[in-house]
Amino acid sequence: MSAAQTARVAATRLVPTAAGEPGAAPPEARPVSPALYWAWSILLLLPVWLPAYLPTEDGLAHLYWVEVYRDLGNPGSPLGQFYLRHLEWDAPHHLLHFGLQYGLAAWLEPHLAQKLVVSSVILSWSGAIWFLSRTMTRGLSLGAFAALLLIHSSWLYNGFFAFMGAIPIVLVAFGVLARFTDGRTRVDRPGPYILIALLGLLAHYAHAFVSALFLMLGFLWLIFPWRPVRFRRAHLALALLPTVVLVAWYLARGTLGSGGARWESLVRVLARFFGFAFFRGFAASTPSFWVALAAFGAVVALLCWRGVRGQSFRTMPQNYQFVLLLAGLLGIAYFGAPAALGEAWPFHARLHFAALAWLLPSLQSRVSPRERLAVLTIVSLLLGWQVTTFSARGMRFSHDYEAVLRQAEAIPPGATVVSSLPYESARYEGSFVRVLAAVPEDIAQRRNAVLLNSFFPAHPYYWVLPRSAKTRTPDFDIDLGFDERGRVDSLIRTP
Repeated sequence: MSAAQTARVAATRLVPTAAGEPGAAPPEARPVSPALYWAWSILLLLPVWLPAYLPTEDGLAHLYWVEVYRDLGNPGSPLGQFYLRHLEWDAPHHLLHFGLQYGLAAWLEPHLAQKLVVSSVILSWSGAIWFLSRTMTRGLSLGAFAALLLIHSSWLYNGFFAFMGAIPIVLVAFGVLARFTDGRTRVDRPGPYILIALLGLLAHYAHAFVSALFLMLGFLWLIFPWRPVRFRRAHLALALLPTVVLVAWYLARGTLGSGGARWESLVRVLARFFGFAFFRGFAASTPSFWVALAAFGAVVALLCWRGVRGQSFRTMPQNYQFVLLLAGLLGIAYFGAPAALGEAWPFHARLHFAALAWLLPSLQSRVSPRERLAVLTIVSLLLGWQVTTFSARGMRFSHDYEAVLRQAEAIPPGATVVSSLPYESARYEGSFVRVLAAVPEDIAQRRNAVLLNSFFPAHPYYWVLPRSAKTRTPDFDIDLGFDERGRVDSLIRTP
C-alpha cells in the first residue's frame, strides 16, 4: 500500500472521538456534493409530474375512498345508502396520509392533490436521508446518495404512500437519538425527549408498521450498553410510553384483518432479499432492468463491505455499532417473519427495506478514489434510468388511459358499478406492479359513480365501511382488456 493510500485509510478509520466516549465517525473525508444530491432529489419528482396520470396500484383507490368519505359528510349523499364513515382516533389506518389527501383535495382537484402528497413523500425522504447522513458521518456520504434509489421503489408504485411517508419519520428519529450519544444534544433538558415522543406519535398515525419500527428502535436504544450513558434512560422510556400504549391498544382491537400469519417458501424469501424486490418500481422485466438491478446490488455490496472492512466491532463508535446491530437484527427478522400478517402484505419485505433505509445513509464512505468515482457514476446512471424509464412509461400509460376515460363517459353520475378486473391481469406493459388494479375506483370517482365491490372497505381498519353485505345488481361492470396493438382498452358492460 502506498503512503497516500495509507494516509487515506487512516483518515477514514472509524474511531471514537475521545477515549471512553461513544463518539461518531470522523467527518466524511470526501462528502458528496450537496448540489448533486439535491439536483437528483428534484429530478426524482419528474416521474410524478410529467405523466398526466400518476400510475399506482392502490393510490387511485385511496383517492376514491377519501372522496367517498368526504361526500358521506353530506346528509343527502347517495353514497350514504351504501357506505358509512369509519375513522377512529385509536385505529389509525394511514391517518397522516388520509389527512394530507383530504385537506389538499378540499382546495385542489383530487388527482393534483395526490401528486402533491407523493411529491412531499419524495422530498421528505431526501431530507431525512440528508439529516441522518450528516448526523452519522458528519457529511453527505456515498451511502446517502445511493439511498435516493430507494425512493422510486415498488412501494411507491404500489400506492403505499402512507408507508413510504412514514419511513422518513423513523430515519429522523434515529438521527435525533444518535445526537443523544455523540454529545451534540443537551440531554439534560426535556426538549429532545419531547421531540422523540412527538415523532413516535407521528409514526403511529402515519403507519402502524412504522410505529412498531419506532418502538423497536427506542427499546434497543434503551438496552444498548452505552459507555458512558449520556442520556437519561427514564426520560427516554417515558417518551416512548405514549406510542407503546397506542400500539398495544391498536393490536388489542384486532384491526390487522383476517388471515393470520402466512409464510412464503424459502426460495421466494431468498429471491426477494438478494434480488432487492423493492427496486422494481414501475419497471418491467427487460434487459435494462436486470442490468440496473445488478448494478444496484453491486453498489450496496461495495458500500457495506467497505463500511466494515478492517474494523473491529469493539473499536467502532457506538452509534456505528448500533446501526450495524439494528440492520443485522432486521435482516435476521426478515428470514423469520411471515410474508403476510392479517391484511399486511408483504410484511417481511418491509423489514428488509427499513434495514437498508437506516443503514445506507449511516455508512462511512471508506472507498478508494477510483471506487468513489465509480459509485457516483453508477448511482447517477441508475437515478437517471429510474427517472427516464418511469417517466416514459407513465406518459405512455397516460396516453392509453385517456382513451379509457373517454369510454367511461357512458357511465352516468350516480350509477352503481362493479369491477370484474382480474388482479393478475392488472399489469401495464408487463410491469411488476399491477398499476391497473385500481382503475375501476378511479373511473367511479371521475364519473361520480358508486363502486360496490372494492377491496378496501371490506376490511375493518379502513376509513369507509359498507353498510350491508346485501347483494345489489350494478348498473355497469368494469373490466380492462388490451386492443390489437397491446394498448389498454376498457370493457364497460351492462350486466
